[in-house]
Amino acid sequence: MLLARGTKVEAKVVRIFASGIVVELEDGRRGLIRSRELSWGRGSDSIAANLAVGDEILAVVLEGDEATAAVELSLKQVSGDPWQKVRDGCYHQDSTHMGEVVNLEHYGAFVELEPGVTGLVHRSEIPGGTERDVSDLLWIGDQVEVKIVNIDLQRRRIGLSIVQRLRDRHNTPSIGPRGAAASERHWQFVTGDDEFDDVKLPAVSGLKLARRIRRVFVVDDDAEFATDFASWLSRLGYVVSVAVTGQEALSNRSDYQLLFLDVDLPDTDGTQLVQSFLEQNPKLAIVLITGREWLMEDVQLPKGVTVSEILLKPLEYSEVLKVLSAAERGELAPIAPSISTRQRHTPDLLNEMLKDLGPTQDLAVILSKTLHHLRGEVGAGMAILFAYDTLTQQVELRAFDGFQVTERDQEIVQRLRFSVVRDVAVQGEQLIEGAATSSRRFDTLLVLQSFESCIGVPFSVTGSNERYALFLLDPDLDRFKVEHFSTLCATAQAMSGLIHQSRMQSQLSQAQTYILVGELSSSLMHEIRNKLNRIEQQARLLELDNQQLLEGSPTVSAAVISNTLERRVNRVLETNAQLRELTLHYLGLMGHDDPEEVDVNTIVLQAVRQISAALVEAKIKVDLDLEPRLPKTYAIEPRLRQVFLNVLLNALQLMENQPGSGGFLRVKSSYDIVDRKNPIKVRITDEGPGLHRKLWEWAFQMGTSTRKGGTGLGLFVSRGLMQSMGGALDIEKSYMFVGSTFVISLPMMMQEATNA
Repeated sequence: MLLARGTKVEAKVVRIFASGIVVELEDGRRGLIRSRELSWGRGSDSIAANLAVGDEILAVVLEGDEATAAVELSLKQVSGDPWQKVRDGCYHQDSTHMGEVVNLEHYGAFVELEPGVTGLVHRSEIPGGTERDVSDLLWIGDQVEVKIVNIDLQRRRIGLSIVQRLRDRHNTPSIGPRGAAASERHWQFVTGDDEFDDVKLPAVSGLKLARRIRRVFVVDDDAEFATDFASWLSRLGYVVSVAVTGQEALSNRSDYQLLFLDVDLPDTDGTQLVQSFLEQNPKLAIVLITGREWLMEDVQLPKGVTVSEILLKPLEYSEVLKVLSAAERGELAPIAPSISTRQRHTPDLLNEMLKDLGPTQDLAVILSKTLHHLRGEVGAGMAILFAYDTLTQQVELRAFDGFQVTERDQEIVQRLRFSVVRDVAVQGEQLIEGAATSSRRFDTLLVLQSFESCIGVPFSVTGSNERYALFLLDPDLDRFKVEHFSTLCATAQAMSGLIHQSRMQSQLSQAQTYILVGELSSSLMHEIRNKLNRIEQQARLLELDNQQLLEGSPTVSAAVISNTLERRVNRVLETNAQLRELTLHYLGLMGHDDPEEVDVNTIVLQAVRQISAALVEAKIKVDLDLEPRLPKTYAIEPRLRQVFLNVLLNALQLMENQPGSGGFLRVKSSYDIVDRKNPIKVRITDEGPGLHRKLWEWAFQMGTSTRKGGTGLGLFVSRGLMQSMGGALDIEKSYMFVGSTFVISLPMMMQEATNA
């Protein structure tokens, strides 16, 4: 039965390729979803990465072939055409929107407003874009605020402006062409290299290559296609040769670095040629080109033969560009000889567990959650993680799932020092057993827990004396198979990283105090020197004034000299008091290690007051929005205040370096009921230059600074201090040319959390 176009069908993923995915419908027919039909947005790669063989999806029929029973499907059509929102008026001229930079060209930046709705910011509408390269001002992944200046529904084009959006924000007069003139300027560059044009070949300027690859060989029996494809590759700077038969390809032996090979050749099977080419050049990167019929079949490459990628005809040149870019980066690695599957691996499930790890998280809890996921993945009855200390020969039950542990069980654990646990943890043995009660080797472990089937793998952690044994147990006979080893080993590897990360975070937390000591010591010595210089200066002047008083100068009365002396003495006393306060603050910050109950709003106000003079001088106004019912938290008060100071000063200094003067620094506290870990939030929003999205984490690394002359320690130390108190410091958002928002997150007191 031929499926009607637009019909929604359920399907199961059976194959995944660069060109798309192959699915199986409920009636057994095969369907193909090309990469362009995976997502409306630019994230087709991420969509495919999140799919795995066996996943069940809903797709829309594009076309069916009754003769071959093949079906072309779309995943993105399930959600409808996002451009319908534009037609319905959700996007209109002069409206403002947030977007993400998804592509850069010499003439401007393409900004995705939502998946499937992308507009162009011409370089003249980017601040500084007429004087500098677009790539110097914006990076792919950056967040921007834009204003829509033109919409062409028929051609599905949107013209955007950052400059006009900034003018609107600052209420400044508009300069330059408006209306039709502005619209004309936005589209006058369209000469065939605009990615919105329906052309077969993409803009050559869009590919920046490292030139590791030079010689390319194209083998395809379609001479016209091969010639055109080779011509396109030549335009990219490659030296290309062409062959249309297998015999011609074999006779044209040369030192090629990349081979595009058609599977269906008139005189031979293209896959058979792969082995011959690899025998001549084992480093050759091979890309197979095939039609959808070949993909629909369960075709296996010859034993020992590997290829780097498979592309589907008709070629999507965006996919070819990805292959070329990967080859130039040296990342076009051979894939497995069996092309048919890519199974979901346990690390995909464990990535979320790694994200949850923090200084306040109990590592045993995270490990137990991981074991729970592992049991669910394999379908095992029980999971246990043992730690074996090679120095003390002590065994510890580090984590478990699927059974209860009593005090007596803890005593039994120590008997496992000379058992199968030691064989796995210390000797590095991988074992599988289907009838444990029939083997005396498992007697001690059976005392701890009853089971029949057992599978175990070892792992270790860098820099630790401990060795680990990870076991899955089940009461059924012969429950586990050899293929379960891959899942268990992947989990063990992830657990090793999990434990290592926990150790590193603990060490980092301890090191923060010493790092802070170094930074504050430098600042303290600088301030002490300044104030001592002032005291010395006043003392020198006092000496001269005193001498003048003793000599009885005829031109200056004693009363005037006395007043001068009093004024200088007061300055000395005032400077001395500042010096004393500075020292006490430093000692209080470093000598206070115990957390206490604190009011976050109060500390925020103290920090703002501390830099109030600098704010006034910079003509920066502070917009405070503090939640009056904000719960209290446990924190080390001087350190928390220092974090607020560091972030506030960072924002102030970034705003000072902006063109013009003044602006708003917004500080908002709130309670986030969704975030159970750190519900107390303090957001500090500046009107600085913004930060490239790819540099958000870089900004928190030691030695990096977002401003000229910065030490590169302020944000690094601040994040470390927050982590040591169970909180977090992150960049929540940053819009280029507009500003950034830093969010400081804290847990609330346990008693208040319980009451809440």
